[in-house]
Amino acid sequence: MTDNGTNYWYVEAVNTAGTTRYPSTGTLSFTVQSLQPLPEISTPSPTDGAPVTAGVSGQLLQVVVTNADSCMIYYGVDTDTNTSVAGEINGDYCEATISYGADMTNDGTNYWYVEAVNTAGTTRYPSTDTLSFTVSISDNKPKAMPWLLVLLKGDSVEPPRTSSPWILFLPAIICNPAL
Repeated sequence: MTDNGTNYWYVEAVNTAGTTRYPSTGTLSFTVQSLQPLPEISTPSPTDGAPVTAGVSGQLLQVVVTNADSCMIYYGVDTDTNTSVAGEINGDYCEATISYGADMTNDGTNYWYVEAVNTAGTTRYPSTDTLSFTVSISDNKPKAMPWLLVLLKGDSVEPPRTSSPWILFLPAIICNPAL
């Protein structure tokens, strides 16, 4: 039998009375066309279970795909990830940036999976369950109070000099609405 080509055949029926052939002369034919393989998906980003820093406009979700014509990314704040967005095929990647909101938190765990599609069918990654990543806005806050160095001598403020014995450390005042 020829894969991706024409195959020829006929039938012979045999019993005690003899042999009958169909068709009586010549052959029948059929053509086999190779199907495109199912899409393959690998290398998710962020990786499963990864801690990530909240992005300004959302979270980029990305996987490596081969043989895909299109892809869908499903995401949510629980394992019943029912919100979807069409991913963009960008070279070897299926990707989308998901905005933070009701279905994507910027301070907690998010869940996601991907489906890639072509003429042969659909591949889901992971095949069962979901991927997850955890965003923590507390990771974006400063770890220590910055300090301002002021050199004083008498009643006047002078430019810094290494030989000056008068040093005063004052906490800097920072205005940041995210703190």
